[in-house]
Amino acid sequence: MRFLVFLCLLFSCSGQTITSKKKYNFSVLQGSTDHESTVIRVVYPKLLKTHYEITDNKNNIVESFKVQSFQHQGSEFKVDHLLISKLKSKTDYHLKVSSPQKNWNETRIFKTLDLEKSSYDILVASCMSDTYNQIGDIIWPQAFSLGPDITFLIGDNLYADVYSGVYLGSLIQTSPDHLWARHVDHAMNLAIYKQKRLIPTFTIWDDHDYGINDGGNKYQYKKESLSIYQTFFPAKTNSIFETSKWGLSSTLKLQNTLFHFLDGRYYKGTPKEKNSHQFHPNQLTWLYQNIKTSEQNWIISGTQFFGGYHPYESFEGHHPEQFKSFIKKLSSLNKQYQFLSGDRHLIEVMKIPQSKLPKSSYEFTVSGVHSKMYPGSLKRSPNKYRINGFDGIANFGIINFGNRKSTFKAYKINESKPEITMSF
Repeated sequence: MRFLVFLCLLFSCSGQTITSKKKYNFSVLQGSTDHESTVIRVVYPKLLKTHYEITDNKNNIVESFKVQSFQHQGSEFKVDHLLISKLKSKTDYHLKVSSPQKNWNETRIFKTLDLEKSSYDILVASCMSDTYNQIGDIIWPQAFSLGPDITFLIGDNLYADVYSGVYLGSLIQTSPDHLWARHVDHAMNLAIYKQKRLIPTFTIWDDHDYGINDGGNKYQYKKESLSIYQTFFPAKTNSIFETSKWGLSSTLKLQNTLFHFLDGRYYKGTPKEKNSHQFHPNQLTWLYQNIKTSEQNWIISGTQFFGGYHPYESFEGHHPEQFKSFIKKLSSLNKQYQFLSGDRHLIEVMKIPQSKLPKSSYEFTVSGVHSKMYPGSLKRSPNKYRINGFDGIANFGIINFGNRKSTFKAYKINESKPEITMSF
């Protein structure tokens, strides 16, 4: 009886609940992946008795996987991590998730990364609010129809500081119970987790998925927030991906390029305090040591780097002294850098002058896949480094990179052709 009552509530409540009209009920995300292993996250009602079966494209059963389960007291939802190994590159696999309830039997398709490819298409998105799910239901299928190899979610991958659809920002500090519940809300509602074909996904957070607007190292639930985030966005070290002890900071190696994901929240100090910093000094030492091993480097964080031209959050604007030291150190290492950021609810491309970094560098800001947009933002904040951009409409980016050249394309919702295309 308890189970029937639960399903009745699940399928009949108004608001942000999954209904039986959805093609897929389970929430599924493919996390960190290399050529022979992956981790897949599944969220579902804990009263369901689920069974997993993985088969290859010849219907052979894959037995080399184990399941880690996570629950939170008081929550009716459960999270499983499927740690799958001994896979073959270039092979489609089928993940079958079944239960006694016929509406909860699904199959998703996934594969590992082909490390022999000459180039990769990386889907980039940020600022994913479930308040704007009608936009998300359109833009995620649009983005995935382009066939990206990898997805980067670069901050505000959920809005935890929302209560019953009302954004409260820094007015209240979210509790662990609320953080878990908001992760569940997003997982069970967003179209990105309802796609037939899964895509390896690598992420970094910003303030709204951290738990408090412009939150930093004084956030009282930062440890709990980190643990819960890692439950819903699994990142496991493998042959090309390495986590670190510096919050969510990590590195991904593809071809001769390192992608450095920097946690700009866990250690961030209050801007007005003396000796305050955006990144822990030892966190930056870790970054510099990694940069020394690669000629080509992407540096990624949820907040803009070269954002001193506007009054909102940015590394340059909030912690100018550490930013100057950061740029000076990068320049001395004499490597190739590109920067990737979110947060601003717009698309912006900046060309960094060679007086700051000796080799050709750009910052690409990709923000607002489904969230509140602010028409006229670029005009209101002139930027001498800006060479392109647009605002006021939901968007995402595709980075195609290879050994010889790279291309950045920025798309608007419902438009098949990119609004911006540039090679660099």
